[in-house]
Amino acid sequence: MKPFPPHRLARGALLALALLGVARAGEAIPAVPATAAAAAASRAETDAALARCFSLQRSQPAEAMRVAEALLRPGTLGLADEIKAQSCLGMASGISGDAAGAAKAAGRMQQLLADHPMPPGFTMRALSNAGAIEQLAGHIHAALELYRRSYDAAEGEDKARNEIAALTNIASIHSEALGDPGGAESLYRQAVSIAAAIDEPLGQNGMLLHYNHALNLERLGHDAEASRALDAVLALAAQEHNQLLRWRVASERGAIAARAGKRAQAAALLVRTRQAQHQLADPSGESTTLSHLSQVQRAAGQPQAALSSALEAEHLASAPGFEHERLRAMQAEVAALKALGNFERALAVEDRATRLETRRLREFNLEGLARLQARQREARGEREMAELRHQSQMQELKLRDSRLLRDASIIAVAVLAALGALFMLLQHRNNRSLRRLSRQDTLTGLMNRRAAMVRMAAELDETPGGSARGVVLLADVDHFKSINDRHGHDAGDRVLTALSERMRSLCRRQDMLARWGGEEFMLACPQLTLAEAQAVAERLRSVATATPVALAGGSHVNLTLSIGFAAFPFHGEVLARESWQDTLQLADAALYAAKSSGRDTWVGLWGSGDRGVPLDEVIAAPERAAAAGAVTIVGLRPVRWPDRDGQDQVPAELAGPRA
Repeated sequence: MKPFPPHRLARGALLALALLGVARAGEAIPAVPATAAAAAASRAETDAALARCFSLQRSQPAEAMRVAEALLRPGTLGLADEIKAQSCLGMASGISGDAAGAAKAAGRMQQLLADHPMPPGFTMRALSNAGAIEQLAGHIHAALELYRRSYDAAEGEDKARNEIAALTNIASIHSEALGDPGGAESLYRQAVSIAAAIDEPLGQNGMLLHYNHALNLERLGHDAEASRALDAVLALAAQEHNQLLRWRVASERGAIAARAGKRAQAAALLVRTRQAQHQLADPSGESTTLSHLSQVQRAAGQPQAALSSALEAEHLASAPGFEHERLRAMQAEVAALKALGNFERALAVEDRATRLETRRLREFNLEGLARLQARQREARGEREMAELRHQSQMQELKLRDSRLLRDASIIAVAVLAALGALFMLLQHRNNRSLRRLSRQDTLTGLMNRRAAMVRMAAELDETPGGSARGVVLLADVDHFKSINDRHGHDAGDRVLTALSERMRSLCRRQDMLARWGGEEFMLACPQLTLAEAQAVAERLRSVATATPVALAGGSHVNLTLSIGFAAFPFHGEVLARESWQDTLQLADAALYAAKSSGRDTWVGLWGSGDRGVPLDEVIAAPERAAAAGAVTIVGLRPVRWPDRDGQDQVPAELAGPRA
């Protein structure tokens, strides 16, 4: 049973993903079709769908998810095929940024393997895939545990290859996520030793092993050894016709040449490499190459060119999952700014990088702490059970010796201790529930206004300026009071619950959705352009109106939304006096304009970069600021602004571009 091993790029290193081959022993047998020809056609159709799903994972993850979900309809797949479909669904979900969906698919794979043992080779590849999915979801501890289980399951005729793949995966986590290149080196050398003992070509596994090993050697400062490892990668890449990996090697060669003082040679190689990676649509590799080039340009006395390269590298690494490349680009940006003497801006970038790294470490440590606490609770429970068994034995001995009074005292103490422990446990659970309720809206399950304000204060100020900014959208259900009056408050609750689920389905992993109060919702989205913000507003409006909400008794109610949004930083760059509360006021003003414009529409305010009009005047009269050229006003329909007497007015020249 030979694996089909495609690959994808993950945070600067190539992550080995051995896809599941055709299962034999242990696979559930589907219902027998009427004829052998029908059975063969059904098998071929399933195989073709699985192959298509895997081929679309990286290029079209949303389409791959649709193919996988169609395959996973109940009763249509055998056990092995279901595990393969879950693998494709989890990988596509992780690549598209749906960490929860990815983790759910990985969990289903593990459950199927636990309930239905499979051959060792199949189990090894399934666990390796589940680990890769968890790593994409950002669950490093879970990924590491699955990789180790995959290594333990490596048996049979492919044992050596499976061991190499598992060791490479584990070592890459130690080197990158755990910041432990020294610990990773022993794992890489063990894998290299196994590879050297195999006579036949290793293909993809060999390329991944030597490439990741070369990166780790560079982190350790062993450039000479890294060059030899890159030579091995280049030879294998030529055999496999792997252009993407070939140019990744060229990028690292340029970095090594620069460290050796060969700046002109390094710069020429890195420029050529960047052009090739751009053609290959490899944003991760292109970002890394630009960071290397920035360092070379700075050392050559070209700080302005170095800054341009670093900024472009950071832009390419702005997508989720590229935090490693983004941090490297920010480090290059800081170095270039210092060379230009712009220490204030360098300090600001360094502070942003520190906050990004701190957030990554905090998420990683929280996951590790949760697992450690679970293990500690399990160990503590075992110790308590052993202690209780010991006390029980002692009590029996004492009863035999007729020490009834002493036994009664011991029993009373034990009961009191147990009651105390039970009380503490219940109190802990109550406190945990109270903490959760203080952050969560009880009706919709969304974040409540208080928790959202705390999170925005911590995160929205980190949004960089420019054409892509943070966006705050306020959405209000039109005529909600009439729904309550006509159908009752239970119907109103049903409408809010249904709407929250529809809005949640549109959110990305990094977006923040909250119930803002009553029938009003707030959505905060980082890094959107004006066109993207308009598209998000239209999707929110459309999802509310697409389908009537079913009420009790078979009746239905149609919904419409009015939406207002504004950008942060409003003028493209954070000012000392500007805060996200200003953005909320601007979004609220835009929502009010949407209500005045006939409802079932959206209005947005976007600073044009001209800060001649004070922000408080923009908040008080956006239409005047637009007339002064300081604000762009957009809307689905012509925007109507209420005048001070409460009458609507329609300044046609201020309506702005429409979606």
